[in-house]
Amino acid sequence: MGIGTIIGAIFIFIIGMFFIATEEMLEKRYKGDRVTDNKPLRRIK
Repeated sequence: MGIGTIIGAIFIFIIGMFFIATEEMLEKRYKGDRVTDNKPLRRIK
């Protein structure tokens, strides 16, 4: 019974990590992250 509990807990933990990774990937895709320059804009005088 103890081994089954430990294996079950590990299995649930791995599934949780998979869901977190999936959520992060979906957020980045919908957010539309792009690689951009971080140079400050010049002021027009």
